[in-house]
Amino acid sequence: MNFKSKEEAAEFLGISPGSLLKLVQKKKIACYRFPTLTSPPKFTEKDLVAFITLYRVESRRRNPNLKGVA
Repeated sequence: MNFKSKEEAAEFLGISPGSLLKLVQKKKIACYRFPTLTSPPKFTEKDLVAFITLYRVESRRRNPNLKGVA
C-alpha cells in the first residue's frame, strides 16, 4: 500500500494541510496513523478518491427554455 503524507494528500485534493486535518478531525476522510496513534496521519489515494467522489456536486444544466433566468 502506497501512503501519502498530509502535505501530499492536501495537494492531491487541492486544499491546505490545515483544512485536511480539520476533515480528519471531523471524520470526513479516512487516514492511517502508525506505528502509534500520535504519529502523523497518512492517506491512501483510494481513500482520497473516495472522499472526492462522496462530496462530488453535479453541475446544473441550463434549460434553454428559461432565457434570462440564472
